[in-house]
Amino acid sequence: MGRDKQLRSEKSKQSVTMDLGFFRTSLKLTRFLGIWVKKDDPVYYLAYSIFMQFVFVYAFTFMMGMYIVNVSDIIDFADQSSSFCTYIVCSVKCINIFFQIDKLEANFRELKQCIEDYETPELYTKHVSKANKLLKMYWAATFSTVFYAGFIPFFSDRLAYPMWFPYSLENPTLYYISAFYQWIGTILYSTANVMMDSLPVLFIAYFIALFENIADRLAAIKRQGVIKGKKKFDNRKELIKCVKYQLKVIELVRKTENIFSVVIFIQGLFSSVILCTTSFALTMLVFPTDVNLMIKFTTYMMAMVSQIFIPCYYGTELKLAYERISDALFHSEWMYEDKESRKIISFIIEHSKEPMKIVAFGIVKIDLANFGTICNSAYSLFSVFKRTN
Repeated sequence: MGRDKQLRSEKSKQSVTMDLGFFRTSLKLTRFLGIWVKKDDPVYYLAYSIFMQFVFVYAFTFMMGMYIVNVSDIIDFADQSSSFCTYIVCSVKCINIFFQIDKLEANFRELKQCIEDYETPELYTKHVSKANKLLKMYWAATFSTVFYAGFIPFFSDRLAYPMWFPYSLENPTLYYISAFYQWIGTILYSTANVMMDSLPVLFIAYFIALFENIADRLAAIKRQGVIKGKKKFDNRKELIKCVKYQLKVIELVRKTENIFSVVIFIQGLFSSVILCTTSFALTMLVFPTDVNLMIKFTTYMMAMVSQIFIPCYYGTELKLAYERISDALFHSEWMYEDKESRKIISFIIEHSKEPMKIVAFGIVKIDLANFGTICNSAYSLFSVFKRTN
């Protein structure tokens, strides 16, 4: 009997470890691209990291900014604004990872501890697998955009991403070198962008599973007391355990919120601008003359909508999962528990009344309501652009 229990426990932990696969992918790719920098890294890796980020992120962003200052064509302005804003946010994400690396690694350790305490691999598999699928769709849309955009210089007389260069692009050799630089840079760091976006989403997916786990255990307390004939003291002990675990997960949610607050805030500010300028650029194109740009902007729009929608969706799911805790207790046979147990139940219900939400600086929330707000703001800006034009 003990042997079977041990085997089930080991199998559960193996399943949970398998669910961390997308985390490992994100960490390996950000490490490869020089973003995941640790304090004890050798000097050569630090030099590699500085080179990669400077050449493909910060220099890229700077040259886009220099170009947009002097742009006169409205389509170029819309195109450049969306790309420029995207790279600003990517730069902020890279900087944020650098300064929050220790806290992120601590978060991974605490999350692993939470998973080991509550072994329900089917919950983690359900939520993390779903998150993986959505993030892969987001990556596919992003990769399609940058991969196709790399061919635009061969089909037309313009670069995929107009930007300032310290030399003349009239020279064919320099023109194609610049096009290749853009292509490689966008493929590498669009992938990095998706990997950095995946971190908060996967954390939230795990938190959803953890809160649902707590709700299931609380709902099972009455069944243990009535059907299995366990003493009420056993229920009280389980209640105390659930309270401690709930507070631990809440603390982990708040730590994650603090780690990604800057990124969430900046992303929230620029999302409406990105959607607006991309939509506006699409309406200004003429078929079939601008078919290449149409494909680029359409796939780019899909990627941006995915980038905004996925965390907002999981933010709402987190709120609903947390509400299940109080619902599970409210519909239980709590009135048959002793006085001490009822006090604990009352504490859990009161503590669960405040909605669980992730907010950046008390301003930008991650939920579907905020997704709607971003879309409305984008449409308002779009209307202003159309009237101005």
